[in-house]
Amino acid sequence: MFKTALIAATTLAVLSGAAPASAKTEINMWFGLSGRLQKEVLAQCDRFNQSQNDYHINCTREGSYDEIFQKAMAAVRAGNQPHILQVVDRGTGTMMLSGAVIPAYQLVEETGIKVNWDDYFPVIGNYYAGRDGKLWAFPFNSSTAMVYYNIDQLKAAGYDRFPETWEDFDNLLVALRDKAGSKCPVAWTIDLWSDMEQFSAIHNIPVATENNGYDGLDAQFEINKTLFVKHMERQKRWFDQGLAKYDPNVDTRRDMFVNGQCAIFFDSIAGFTTTDELARPKGTHWTVAQLPHNKDVTPINSLVGGAALWTMKGFSKEEYKAVAAFYQFIAQPEQQKLWSDGTGYIPVTKSAYNDLVASGYYQQDGKVNRDLAVKSLTRATPTPLSKGVRLGNYVEIRNIITEEIQKALNNQVTMQQALDAATERGNQLLKRFADTYQGAKLP
Repeated sequence: MFKTALIAATTLAVLSGAAPASAKTEINMWFGLSGRLQKEVLAQCDRFNQSQNDYHINCTREGSYDEIFQKAMAAVRAGNQPHILQVVDRGTGTMMLSGAVIPAYQLVEETGIKVNWDDYFPVIGNYYAGRDGKLWAFPFNSSTAMVYYNIDQLKAAGYDRFPETWEDFDNLLVALRDKAGSKCPVAWTIDLWSDMEQFSAIHNIPVATENNGYDGLDAQFEINKTLFVKHMERQKRWFDQGLAKYDPNVDTRRDMFVNGQCAIFFDSIAGFTTTDELARPKGTHWTVAQLPHNKDVTPINSLVGGAALWTMKGFSKEEYKAVAAFYQFIAQPEQQKLWSDGTGYIPVTKSAYNDLVASGYYQQDGKVNRDLAVKSLTRATPTPLSKGVRLGNYVEIRNIITEEIQKALNNQVTMQQALDAATERGNQLLKRFADTYQGAKLP
């Protein structure tokens, strides 16, 4: 765990001293984005380096989200952690209790930079904040889940607009198969971010007790008791009836979509730019819609996904000034707009989003409906159950839940049995996390 690793590393860390005045202060950032997104991260780091003469940031991809998380643990033990670490949303609780980070609000206080905390969209800021509302990490690549659909294939199925409810979505899949002749109405995989977390938030139902872990480390999973069970049974019916083509690789699902093989797939809004680049040469007409909701339900906000930037302990005051300068740079509206345009991620600040709206950005060719992601995130004031999931060992637990659901898809168990087993195994890891941090409280 990070907590133990940090204790072992403290004697190795450089705690004071500044770089020579004649040299630029260098800092390091590890991130986990790949492909086009990796190029955009490197471009943003280069823009920062070119914008001033005092600091230089080295940005390095260190594997996937889960891989970078594990590498960071080893790096802390060895005392060679980066200054900035990109951590996926589900790692927030672990990072807060790790003892290895300097909270964002504390870094701001110590370095004196100016940050308008109120400019962050509440649903984004709250995800990375303690119960007092103070942010522990700087939101970086923020997104939410969307439905990507082929406009022409929906018309062939008799639909001129995307359905708002899951019940109507089921009917759409059948129409795509029977009326439009689609052999792949939806390209699908088990995606707990979309299937479990987003679904639960939109329907204001719990993933776990203690307000999804925000209120205590003694949280227990409740995914085997809520509407989520029926939702996964629904998706298994797609699988059984040949309405869904299963593929765990998002790039493969996207390829099947842009080639016209599949009419629908689910993905982060961050995939918008990549999808557009692939679809244009093929003449595929597509757009996005918000995730459906159950009938007779008033949907609330979807969840923010993506990752945030965490500041690691063990460096000099001058290095932390460089870190703060980088955070201040990427928060500028112009940088937010460049980042959003190049990646598909949403701006994390209201000012940057409002600037894009005022400029007519979302009316431009290839940009239409991208703002539906922001509207999905902000269509209601977040409730205690829709502001996020904050559970320890959550990276490992999500793998366990996926593993158990896979057994149901293979007809080894029922979906209820799969989620019962996932709940039991997940609760064991939650208890292990609570025992590791016995007596501790989430901020």
